[in-house]
Amino acid sequence: MFKLAILEDTLRISPERFSLPKFDALSYTVHKKYSNRVLPGVGLCIGLWDWLKSEEDYLQPGDGGSWTKVTFRLLVFEPQVGEIIIGRVEHSFSEGLYVSLDFFNNIFIDRLALQEPSIFDEEEQVWIWKYQGHDLHIDVGEDIRFRVVKVAYDNFGKSNVSTGAMIVNGSIAGDGLGLVSWWPN
Repeated sequence: MFKLAILEDTLRISPERFSLPKFDALSYTVHKKYSNRVLPGVGLCIGLWDWLKSEEDYLQPGDGGSWTKVTFRLLVFEPQVGEIIIGRVEHSFSEGLYVSLDFFNNIFIDRLALQEPSIFDEEEQVWIWKYQGHDLHIDVGEDIRFRVVKVAYDNFGKSNVSTGAMIVNGSIAGDGLGLVSWWPN
């Protein structure tokens, strides 16, 4: 679910940050550029982990800042297909469920990936698993265990750092999956 990604970039330290220690100024730049953004094929960047390499600073004509080529590791969130995760049901509608991990909300469980048989109650706006004569409601706010079935990246431009989306598709069709309260420890 979490991993360390190695990145190489040339970062600009603006003149107003010259009074800071070099790596504090570089850390600020990394966080501003990468934190809470999605890198296609890498994942959602959480933050700087550590520095691996730094070259000499250099100046560019007509620019008051300094530039430094660096290699660093970022902590990123990218769930793997087949991984089991516990989240919280955020929204329920006739096409499925949206799940949140607090820091990440683009998790969708399609109606076809629910326990069988499940029905959607339009009046209550809730999915109900019909299990051996019992109606098990999937209520908003409940903890839900799901399996990751797909991770996709969408709406990216030409930049390798974007505010595009990482979309995780999950499934609760299977033993032990669904609301945590359904399954005894």
